Amino acid sequence: MTYLDWAATSVPNELIIKESLEKSLKIYGNPSSQHIFGTSAKDELNNSRIKCGESLNCSPDKLYFTSGATESNNIVLLSFVNKNTSGEIISTSIEHPSVLEPIKILVKFGWKNREINPTDTGEISLSKLEKMINEKTKVISIIYVHNETGVIQPINDIIKIVREKEVLLNKKIFIHIDGVQAIGKIDLDISKMDIDSLSISGHKFGAPKGVGLLYLKNEKDVIIKGGGQERGIRPGTENLFSIDALSNCLENCVNKISSNQEKLTILMDLIIEEVRKFDVSTIPKDRKLSDIRFVPNIVSLTAPPIPGEVLARVLNQKGYMISTGSACSSNKKSDTKGILSMGITKDEGFSSFRVSIGEKTTKEEIISFIQVLKETIAELKP
Repeated sequence: MTYLDWAATSVPNELIIKESLEKSLKIYGNPSSQHIFGTSAKDELNNSRIKCGESLNCSPDKLYFTSGATESNNIVLLSFVNKNTSGEIISTSIEHPSVLEPIKILVKFGWKNREINPTDTGEISLSKLEKMINEKTKVISIIYVHNETGVIQPINDIIKIVREKEVLLNKKIFIHIDGVQAIGKIDLDISKMDIDSLSISGHKFGAPKGVGLLYLKNEKDVIIKGGGQERGIRPGTENLFSIDALSNCLENCVNKISSNQEKLTILMDLIIEEVRKFDVSTIPKDRKLSDIRFVPNIVSLTAPPIPGEVLARVLNQKGYMISTGSACSSNKKSDTKGILSMGITKDEGFSSFRVSIGEKTTKEEIISFIQVLKETIAELKP
């Protein structure tokens, strides 16, 4: 079987996970306990937080361990439900469901969501964003790297525009970034990003599923209350095994960004160049080889009139695992919502499928996949 769905979840880092599991069997105390087993666990928890802070270049006391980016996104966005006043939130049409769904809850509480459609390249129009920000704007939530197309938003330019508008409007605007697909793919230095929060999921870079990080510049009043763990932002006994694994996997992937980028770019260029020879298009169509506007591990493809779901199912039967969009979406309609807003046709959206690769992907696997994809499309075309 050839795994080409790394954007849904990466192949686990077996060595790191096993080491973390063995450590957790020895250091099994509750970090909130006052005895020596508890304080040992607390020390390990603090060491993991420090290591994550070093990997992201931010103060460790601004980091909170969660169950993943879905929880991190909800913690941030739903904290605004606690406010007595409503306002406007600006997001994009290509946000992940874990951002779109809590925004729907804010709307039920009287908030207005102003959604920006990207250009046909998948990037946000900076001039459109600037015009959209007004005296009612309180929150802006942007996905750093789109999980279906791999397009990188110009985050630094976005932040600059927002902060300049703050001065003109004489008000504070909260900036939240969904950083899930960016970690380990592009350099991310939080100290250089004037943002208020950022979400991370461990399983996207080799850590176990069910653990993540939330960077939060300033503490907020959250909805879920409990025993006060994670300084009250994310109560509940900490998952020390997964947290240790996350901190080590994060360090590992950050240290290998340059070497992985080089390898992945070569493989992605091979995919894009070859599939275009048999009438498969990229989304967006103008994606170039070695295109710095995209992370090098994700590409969205389309081969109308073949339904993307049919193609994915047949390829799975042949031993090649791809997807038709976000693994967190429950149906095809929601899968294609984001890419349809980029100006492609409904037929192209209906036929879309995603190929995502990782550090263990080989050139031989890609060459074999391209040949099987070519044969499969020829079989399925009417």
